[in-house]
Amino acid sequence: MSAPPDGQTTARIPINDEAPGFGGFSALEVLEDGGRFIALSDGGLLVQGDLQRDARGQLTGARVTSRHWLVRPDGHRVRQKEQDPEGLALLSDGRLILSFEDFTTPWIYEGALGHPDGTRLPAPDTLENPPDSPILGTNKAYEAAAVDAQGRLILIPERPAGGGRLHPIWRLDGDGWSRVADWPRDAGFLPVGADLGPDGQLYVLERAFGLGFAGRIRRIDLAQPERAPQLVTLLPGDRRSNYEGLSAWVDDSGTLRLTMISDNNFTTLLNQQILEISLAGSPGSG
Repeated sequence: MSAPPDGQTTARIPINDEAPGFGGFSALEVLEDGGRFIALSDGGLLVQGDLQRDARGQLTGARVTSRHWLVRPDGHRVRQKEQDPEGLALLSDGRLILSFEDFTTPWIYEGALGHPDGTRLPAPDTLENPPDSPILGTNKAYEAAAVDAQGRLILIPERPAGGGRLHPIWRLDGDGWSRVADWPRDAGFLPVGADLGPDGQLYVLERAFGLGFAGRIRRIDLAQPERAPQLVTLLPGDRRSNYEGLSAWVDDSGTLRLTMISDNNFTTLLNQQILEISLAGSPGSG
């Protein structure tokens, strides 16, 4: 495994709001060249807001501008921990896809962006389940979700069926689901977030438990799935931050930015914050 690159800078900010049920964030999408964000709580709350930056583009704050409780396909509101939404992927036409840790059917929302604060989201449609969904254990399903440049959904279970060390990477297209690669487990880390980077590679956020939490990001080229994942960066040591959501994007200078959100599990014992790591150089280098 190669070492993480030099030229790394980090910013870390809290994210807070007075809305009921605020917390437990497990997924993140960064929009509009780093100026906006969408975050998903595993308690069923979807929030949107602004990312505040200084003149150098360094992250300095986050402000929530809208809050929406998720709606099930039957039109009823999702209750906290009911389905345990954990993955979020944004399509180019503005539709949102959600994946779940305890519930294996992905949902897709039309027109979820731009709703005024507190208004009711439309009921989602459902997508077909990946092939391994009937045999995944409780609390082990699809934490990591992403979409590629062709709008194809990608899902990775947190723990593979049968307890093996290879996590299937599933991709959905017009012909259904296919297993396009395997994600190898290493050193106790499990995949909890993912995003397609501007270089077309799949960036995967991994978490390990010990005396607190540890995290790292590796990436894989799905066009060359036989090649081992490459280590991109280790997360700064922070045992009270449970990073689960990842957005990979590139700023105007060509710097790859990896923005993450932590799940505080609705307790003050854990941090609720956004971490952004900037890696100097082209996102396709290395």
